Amino acid sequence: DKYDDAGPLYEELLELDKFAYVSTKEVRIRLAGALLGLDRRVDAEAVLETMSLTLEDALGQLETIPGLESVVDRHRSFGLEGQKCPNCSTEVPKVAVRCYKCGTKLL
Repeated sequence: DKYDDAGPLYEELLELDKFAYVSTKEVRIRLAGALLGLDRRVDAEAVLETMSLTLEDALGQLETIPGLESVVDRHRSFGLEGQKCPNCSTEVPKVAVRCYKCGTKLL
């Protein structure tokens, strides 16, 4: 999957850029987009938190990046609030029927 490949690439770029030659904000937003593509919403929010950027703000910027429009549409349709799995506390979309991490049926 393209999102599996993109995440580590952006993480490595941030790690190697010790002298801040690249726009850290743009790289972090793209990393968040890759994490959202993998439905790792909590991880995406953590990446954005270092820049004091909310997920809703980032979605607006992600819409302008070719290839990430579908990720934005999917997460907007889920709603930004989501729900937590009662078994493993993983945040899942509010429309989820089962937890994607542990498989617990959600109410």
